[in-house]
Amino acid sequence: MTPGAGTVGTVPDTVLRAVHRESGRTIAAPLIVARTFTSRARGWIGRRPTPGEGLWLPRCACIHTCGLHIAIDAIWCGPGDVIIRINRSVRPWRIAAAKGAENVCEIAAGGAIGLAPGDHVDLVAGRAGEPRFCYHESRSIDDGR
Repeated sequence: MTPGAGTVGTVPDTVLRAVHRESGRTIAAPLIVARTFTSRARGWIGRRPTPGEGLWLPRCACIHTCGLHIAIDAIWCGPGDVIIRINRSVRPWRIAAAKGAENVCEIAAGGAIGLAPGDHVDLVAGRAGEPRFCYHESRSIDDGR
């Protein structure tokens, strides 16, 4: 069992990875969790994300791309972080929303290739190849709990 399993509360203020549960592929690393009003409103405005970087917006059903210089993919997740919708290549100066979404993961355009509604996104700590602990479920991904 991964240390800390069973002590799940909220996603910690740390940098995580977003992993496609069905394939095990890392969708975004690092994954920045935007918790405060300021960090949520600012997002990636005024900077370009590093290759592979993602932004996780908890409790979010609507986003904007005002001030961005790149297109993004928006992966909308419902209860249990099941993907309910994917907006691909959302260009700058647009608004996107998904009814029923609880969270959204923003990544550079093209990063959502291979994902589909009904799939799952897991937020995990640690680097690739290390045991992974999923923060939004009370189980370790690797030991099947």
